[in-house]
Amino acid sequence: MIIAPEDVDPSLASDQKIRPETTVVVNRAIVPPPPPVSRNETDSHDPPPAYESPASTPSSARDPPLPSASSSSSGTAPNPEYPPLPAQYQPTNFLSICRQNGAIKETYVIDPLLQIPPALLPSLGLGETEADRKNLSLESYNGSINVNVHLVNSAATSGEEKPTPRARIRLVSKNGSVTGKITSPHPAPIRPSCSLVLHSYNGSISVVISRDFHGPLKLHSNNGTVRLSDAVRARATDFGDLNGHRVWFIGDFSGYKGTENSQWAGDDLIGDTKNGSVRVSFADEIVVSCTPGKSLISRILGF
Repeated sequence: MIIAPEDVDPSLASDQKIRPETTVVVNRAIVPPPPPVSRNETDSHDPPPAYESPASTPSSARDPPLPSASSSSSGTAPNPEYPPLPAQYQPTNFLSICRQNGAIKETYVIDPLLQIPPALLPSLGLGETEADRKNLSLESYNGSINVNVHLVNSAATSGEEKPTPRARIRLVSKNGSVTGKITSPHPAPIRPSCSLVLHSYNGSISVVISRDFHGPLKLHSNNGTVRLSDAVRARATDFGDLNGHRVWFIGDFSGYKGTENSQWAGDDLIGDTKNGSVRVSFADEIVVSCTPGKSLISRILGF
């Protein structure tokens, strides 16, 4: 196709710079030039008006706030350090469970001041006296133990003038792991102090305590590691390691004179295993277990 202007000298037909106002013939069809655009016309167009929200609609109604992570159906989130009592469990005391085969996985509410009729008390072991009776004693020969224990002080809720009670808890498994979470809805000093003994011959030990725990930690493993969580370690004073026997003290130890003959009214923890690890953490910590064969997401979500 040859394009040549009609009113231009043929010698200029090869010139590529043809002014836009020149009439051009394409295949003998006349194409008129576009009409010129005035600069004033381009500047005369005003931008569209800005739209404003009606004054009657507040911004909060248009954009409702997102629910916060701490909100709950009751309006307040429970404090993980002092979890509320489960409504489906009644307080008990001097509870003893011993199983030959089978795991113990349960939740208990223990009130050391709760009076139990003698006819309902469990039988004592050989050579034991009433002074040896535990507020909670759980034992399994061939099975694991995994329990949540809530300690309550009925005197505090009733307004009675009584000294803070002390709970003695014993969790033992011959062949199985022992896991105990010991908490209370009451902060210290209303919370009953506790004396905890966790023992396993073939299994790991994991114990969760309140952050206001005050007393010694005596932990031992013949074949395994002994570890404190970072938060516990930050509040515990290390008193040495003797052949796997580790001793720490959480809180002020200046008035400690030992646990014998009821000289210590605070807390104390003994964790011992022959074959397995020992770990201590606080109740309001998020601890990811290291279960073999599970991914990190599965361990966090509990799958």
